[in-house]
Amino acid sequence: MPGYCGAWSAVQEEDGTYTAVPLRCRSWACPRCAPLLRRRLVKALEGVEAHRFITLTCNPARHRAPADAYRTMSLALSHLVKRIRRLHPHARFEYFAVWEATKAGWPHLHMAARGASLPQRWLSGQWRELTGAAVVDIRRVQHADQLATYLAKELAKAPTAPAGMKRFRCSRAFLQGQRLTSWLRPPTGSKWQVVPVDTACQADVWRAQGKVVYVHHDGTVTALDRLRWLPVLDLHPHALSDWAFFLKVAAQYIATHPRAGLSLPELPSDLAEDLLPPPLAA
Repeated sequence: MPGYCGAWSAVQEEDGTYTAVPLRCRSWACPRCAPLLRRRLVKALEGVEAHRFITLTCNPARHRAPADAYRTMSLALSHLVKRIRRLHPHARFEYFAVWEATKAGWPHLHMAARGASLPQRWLSGQWRELTGAAVVDIRRVQHADQLATYLAKELAKAPTAPAGMKRFRCSRAFLQGQRLTSWLRPPTGSKWQVVPVDTACQADVWRAQGKVVYVHHDGTVTALDRLRWLPVLDLHPHALSDWAFFLKVAAQYIATHPRAGLSLPELPSDLAEDLLPPPLAA
């Protein structure tokens, strides 16, 4: 969906401050979203506990093409995780797995794992039974921060998995409460609304309504009710040419005029990183 990146917006109004945030496609193939996803992934993995780094390979002789190997390994990974959890029912096994391809295009999985110790011989035997490949590597994780950077680096490469297959696999509890992806689904009573226009068009609508509009470097748009902020704009007519300067002037005005009932406009933290556009109608 990279072609639709930013084509929709999330809009809200609160206390005379209007905000429009571009809805990103969140695709690893998108040049705008890929660096953002990589940064978010590194941040989510920072400090996450992992005990071992496991590499699972494939046997090219068992497959007609790399795409078949991907599908076989993906299914086999699910069965392998179930077997590990049956082997250690009282020790929670969590993992984060990333695909990587060899120069010839054949896949292998890099997996950061947390949980009970796994015997090399047992793991190799299980993987041979599931996929026909016996080459399995297990190493103890020495530095979790380096592991996070490595996994993110693999995800930043050109996608190798077949279309429709995720670039990574992650068990539910591995990130220890961190959210890797999220999207805007306004709950009942939410002030956020999804509109099928980009933020530039929304800015034009607000300008036509007489609002003061400021466009941020990331595409987010802030609009202010001109009448509400008229005292500040009278003091500095060109304050809106620099957002940081406007906030400074507005803060000074609010401090010296407590009865004005004004509060500084706030932008939702990292909101642009959290939004996913709704599916477009066919």
